Amino acid sequence: MLEELYYFTRERLTAAHRPRVAHANPLIFDRAFCEQYIAASRLSDFRIIQAFVLQRALAGIPAHGEALDVACGPALLLGELARRRPGVRFTGVEISRAMLLLAKEHLGRERIDNVELIEGDMTDLPKVLGERKFDAVTWTFGLNYCPTPEAALATLDAMAALLKPAGSCFVVDLARFKRDETWRWLAEKHDRAHGESFLKETTDSYLAAFSLAEFTQLLQRSRLSGMLSEWSYLFPMLLLAHQQQAVRASPPAPEHPLLPWRERMKYAALQAIFRWTAVRSPL
Repeated sequence: MLEELYYFTRERLTAAHRPRVAHANPLIFDRAFCEQYIAASRLSDFRIIQAFVLQRALAGIPAHGEALDVACGPALLLGELARRRPGVRFTGVEISRAMLLLAKEHLGRERIDNVELIEGDMTDLPKVLGERKFDAVTWTFGLNYCPTPEAALATLDAMAALLKPAGSCFVVDLARFKRDETWRWLAEKHDRAHGESFLKETTDSYLAAFSLAEFTQLLQRSRLSGMLSEWSYLFPMLLLAHQQQAVRASPPAPEHPLLPWRERMKYAALQAIFRWTAVRSPL
C-alpha cells in the first residue's frame, strides 16, 4: 500500500499527461488470452478491485427490472451482479466470441440463469439492441477499448438512449497515468506474473485510457448530463454514476463480497482510503 501511495502521489504532483495511444490489435479475441484473463481474475488484487466495483455498480441496479452490461467480457462481474439481483433480467453485450464462449461456460457452472448474452460491438449499440430499454446500464473497464473519442462519445450517447426515464448508469475505467514510471511499475507489480500476453494487453489499456479531463469533456458533450464523478489520485480509476431522475428509491445495501480474510483487510483499507480522498462532482 505504501508503494501505491508513493507512485500515485507523484501522479498528483505531475501536470502534463502523456498522449493517448489507442489499442492497436486487442488480444480479447484470442481464447488463450481470455483464459489467462480469467486465471488472473482469481488472484488477490484483481478480486479486491472487482469487489470494490461490484458494490458501487449494485447501488444503481434495482431489485427488479432489466439491466445491460456493455462489453461484459467473460461475465465475471456480470455474473456477480446477476447473482445478487435475481429479480433482474440481465443482458451482456460483447464483441469477442472467445469471451462470450467463456462467459457462457462461467454462467453455466455458476447456475446463473437470469443473463442473456449477445455478440455485438459496444460502439454500435443501437444496431445490436434496437429499441430495447433498461432500468440500469453498466460499463466497466471498456472505455479504454474505444478507438477514438468519437467512438466513446457514441457509446455514451447510445447508453443514455437505452435507459428508461428512471434508469441509472454506472461507468468505471482506468484513468490514464501522467508518468511512464507509474504504469511501468504497476505492470511489473501486478501484470507480468500472469504472462506476456496479459502484460501486453494491460499495458495497452494503461496507454489507451482517457484522462480525467478528456473523459469529463466527453461526458459534458454526451447525453448523460448531470453525471456524478468520483475519483482519487491515489487510485488509477474513475467511478461515474448517472441517474435519469433526481429522486429514486434507494436499493437494498449490497452484501459484503465473499473474500478471504487477508483480502477483506485490503478491501476495507481500499474502501476507507477512497472514501477519505475521493473527489465527487457533477459534470
